[in-house]
Amino acid sequence: LGLLFFAIVSETLVTSILKELPRDESVIDVVRDVVRDHNEDEARHSLFFTSVLEVIWEQLSIRQKDAIAPLLPEFIAMFLEPDQKVLYRSLCSIGLSAQEAGQIWEETYPREIISAGIRASASPTLKRFKRVGVFQTNAAQDAFEKKRLTLEPE
Repeated sequence: LGLLFFAIVSETLVTSILKELPRDESVIDVVRDVVRDHNEDEARHSLFFTSVLEVIWEQLSIRQKDAIAPLLPEFIAMFLEPDQKVLYRSLCSIGLSAQEAGQIWEETYPREIISAGIRASASPTLKRFKRVGVFQTNAAQDAFEKKRLTLEPE
């Protein structure tokens, strides 16, 4: 069940760059075309996995929902948070000290900016979760609030 919901999250998180890049005329045509094609494939995957979510969620017991719900914001974060370790190692590999790498991370990725970016990118997935009733469980509400992944009022 956890793996299925991991797939649902990954396949419904279409990043904004996939939507915007095909319209960016500063990018060469062949790259824009490839990304446009990829985005069309991702849109089909997203629709399919949204359907899976709709069917599966209503069939889960309360116990199963309480077990799965706290994993969902963790899965979202896995996909959307910048990889601090990779950036840190990369900066150190070009000769920066650990302190300098840490300072660059702090200045480049303030926590609130990261959180806002994740919320924006995850918004379509969060809306799907809301529509099927994921947030109706206390476990989900607590887990999503802890990760600062709540939907903005419309």
